[in-house]
Amino acid sequence: MTSKSSSWVDLSENNKRRLWQWCLAVLLLVVFPVLTFIIFIMSIDEARYVMNYGANAYNAIRRDVYNYASGFIGASGGVKAVIATLGAALFAFGGFSYLNDRIKLDFYESMPLRKGSRFSVIWLNGFIMYALTYVIGMLLCFAVLTVSGYGDLYTIGEALRDFGNMTLYFLGVYHLFIFSMMITGTSFAGLCAFTVLSGYEAVIRLLIAAYKGFFFRYNYTLEEFMVPVVSPYGLFIKLNTELKKTNGIPTKYIFALGAFDLIMLIASYLVYMKRPREKAGKTLVFKWMAVPLKLIMAVPAVLVVILITAQTMNDNGRLSIRNIMIIAVIALVASVIVCALIQGVFELDVRLAFKKKLQWLICFVIAILIFFGFKKDLMGIDRYVPNPSSVASVVFAPEGYDGFWGNRIDADIKYVDMIDFYRENMYITDVNSVCELAKLSMERYDAAWEIAGDDPDTFYKLDESGGFSQAVVLYRMKNGMLVARELNVPVKDARAAELLDKIMSTDEFVKGYYSVEVYDADKAVKNTLPIQLNARFTDGVHENRLGADELLELIAMYKKDMESFSYKARIDELPAGYIRYSISTDDTGFLELMSAQEESLVIYPDMKNCMKYLNEAGYSFDGYSLADEADAVVITNSHYDEQNAYMEEQGIDFVPDEVIERFVKTREYSGDELKNLEAYLHPSDMGMYRWDGGMDFDYSYEVQVIYKHGGEQSRRYGEYNYYYFIEDEVPENVVKDLAL
Repeated sequence: MTSKSSSWVDLSENNKRRLWQWCLAVLLLVVFPVLTFIIFIMSIDEARYVMNYGANAYNAIRRDVYNYASGFIGASGGVKAVIATLGAALFAFGGFSYLNDRIKLDFYESMPLRKGSRFSVIWLNGFIMYALTYVIGMLLCFAVLTVSGYGDLYTIGEALRDFGNMTLYFLGVYHLFIFSMMITGTSFAGLCAFTVLSGYEAVIRLLIAAYKGFFFRYNYTLEEFMVPVVSPYGLFIKLNTELKKTNGIPTKYIFALGAFDLIMLIASYLVYMKRPREKAGKTLVFKWMAVPLKLIMAVPAVLVVILITAQTMNDNGRLSIRNIMIIAVIALVASVIVCALIQGVFELDVRLAFKKKLQWLICFVIAILIFFGFKKDLMGIDRYVPNPSSVASVVFAPEGYDGFWGNRIDADIKYVDMIDFYRENMYITDVNSVCELAKLSMERYDAAWEIAGDDPDTFYKLDESGGFSQAVVLYRMKNGMLVARELNVPVKDARAAELLDKIMSTDEFVKGYYSVEVYDADKAVKNTLPIQLNARFTDGVHENRLGADELLELIAMYKKDMESFSYKARIDELPAGYIRYSISTDDTGFLELMSAQEESLVIYPDMKNCMKYLNEAGYSFDGYSLADEADAVVITNSHYDEQNAYMEEQGIDFVPDEVIERFVKTREYSGDELKNLEAYLHPSDMGMYRWDGGMDFDYSYEVQVIYKHGGEQSRRYGEYNYYYFIEDEVPENVVKDLAL
């Protein structure tokens, strides 16, 4: 950049030409974060905190200040990441955009300065802009924190750690943008290349997940699969996630991000040194890159069109020959359009868009092969069951067993993702049983699916085992990989029941599936913060309120009973009731609890310790009489099977109103008839979704219990509530009364 020999003078000269970038750097990394941090600190209203949090106001204020500090001083929030991204793009663009201007390029290269030195000077100047302004902004935010009286909240060590992590991220984006500028010859093309390189892996991962979800029967995509690994963005997300989990040093991702930075820097330098100067102003500076780049961009675009077309046909991925032909034609048209569009951009001339026609065919063939690769599962991914000898341990998570859905509570009384909870706490070592169950489940499900033909909704009816229940399986391979699958388990199959009993009756399963087995309930119930506890034992209609001491005793009993958990024993039982409790606080953010989030423990008759405690406390529901609470029950049998048969016979989608009365039979029972039915009826909540395929309600009979006016139940629930019969236990007189 200058004829003088001193590199510092070269740097100074470069700085003079980049004053506008320095101004933006100061604005982005100093003025904006510092002023915003000051505004946040000044917005703290102690009186409002006292009003909302009472005695806990001091802790609530410090929590919020710490969150502000970690976002504006450190890197825990998204603000600094966005600023660093903008800065990296700005400094890279401002430093190397001269390569795209023939006049500027000739001027700079005419000066007696080595080409490699020029690259180093520009690179170093961009890095200094970032580092210097970041540190100044960080120190000023520290000063604001100290002056406001919270200087002890965020340490200089934490700030330096976050600065180091953010610098690695900055360099990743910085080098990626420089590389994008190196392989292109115009500023617009460089920006497009940076956009494509930034999002390409994320798009490919999303596309893979979409294809697997459409074609694969046993696909289960873990959330982290969607996070790119050859990307500064993805690696930074993983680094921060690991940092929050362990609060230590995520060495693995620090090295990975550092390696990415170094590789991109070397690649940028090599391309810079080889870059043909006469290509300034061209879309691509290396002509050989045109074909692979076109295919790399065009094939995913065509695959998106194919997938949308296949999904529009709405045939669950079966795809008839006719539909496949339609897809092929649309894919060919898409290949022509996409390749022509990219070619027009490459040539910077729309008249040349339809050159290179052979590439249309190549793009079409690659896309179709990938499409059929997923459809036919040519790699054997979907039905893959690993060799047990290569698996270290397994997670087996039945989705919704005992009504457990959604998040779990960890040891710090914080809600964690369901799958994350299982991964952290469940280590089943009986790998052979899980692998055998996986193979059996796939065989049964595949057979039912094929029998159903083009109507996948009928396979439940055709399957003699009685239907399927979903379960997620995670194989922890000995080589460090994690393989995820979602099984459809034939829960009424005799061999499957034996395997499930072996797997789910182990301590490894119980302690990894039930959060109450893992975390210390005392910590939640006896927390020193102003906790609000709502606990009760209920059958869905009646309930007995529980105090904190009673709840703690029952949880202890529950843990004791779970030591002798029996999957098989519970198949033939309805729950005796539920222990339901919620722990909430006005300061939900401090505990990171969802307000009034309810936990539910299912109590079965075979849970001897719990049942003994409840019976001795007088909390059994045996003393309630339906005849005393209700005037009558109205039972309806809609004969849905007969309705479906009628619709199939008539070739219609619904039963007309004038015909439906033929199928719906209703009768009211009261007096002695009601007393005779009482033993057969159960509140609707007691017939929860049965994952195990066990004792369940006969939902073809709908029972409305009409409460006595002015009674306790009518005040609580209104005029009526729903009850049901157990399957195969409907009284003969009811079957006869409501028969067609």
